[in-house]
Amino acid sequence: QSQSLTNQYDTAELSSLFKNLHHFRRGNIVGASLQSTDDQSLLRDLFIRLPLVSCLCIMAPLLWMCSFDRDGSIQLHPVPAETLTLWDNVVIAADNFDNLYIWSGKATMNSNYDCLRNRCEKFLKERAKKRFPAPALHFFNEGESMARKLVSLLAPSHGDQPIDQVEHFSKLGDLSTSELQNLRLKFRVYDPKSDATYSHWFNSILSKGSKYTREGISLCE
Repeated sequence: QSQSLTNQYDTAELSSLFKNLHHFRRGNIVGASLQSTDDQSLLRDLFIRLPLVSCLCIMAPLLWMCSFDRDGSIQLHPVPAETLTLWDNVVIAADNFDNLYIWSGKATMNSNYDCLRNRCEKFLKERAKKRFPAPALHFFNEGESMARKLVSLLAPSHGDQPIDQVEHFSKLGDLSTSELQNLRLKFRVYDPKSDATYSHWFNSILSKGSKYTREGISLCE
């Protein structure tokens, strides 16, 4: 019966839905939050009033990886909102509706990479130019204490099995064995009981679902 549930739910059409739900249950709307109750109430009020595209942006941050192509041109392409997108040699642009983030990997902190940060800043400001209230823009460098504000929004894919990591973010296959190992070592401190990965949460839903036939289960638990 569990296998039939896997076939029913784990499809391309529903994959993004379940990933957004995973983000939603651990985000500022219904999850634990360091925001004040006033700020959280305001965000909840916006959430029920805004159009779908904006609500999806609140549920799960949208991320883009910015780097140099082989010919020296700047490329900016979307990546999943996961911790294993935080590579040393890239700049990340992130949009979480009320906050915009530009994160620089440790190999990009010199002035040679300012053009990447400028590209990300221009891109994010263009996305949010008609947004009200206007979002705040934050610049972070890898290793800074405040960078945890962005990291906490990302699904902890570093806690998944290697096969699941590559399945969810195929670009990891472009890294060498040593690069991939060093990327995983960035997140050595991790407690799966306090923040389950998407794969662990989804499998737990399948396991619980096999025990319920009529009442159903809450996907926000």
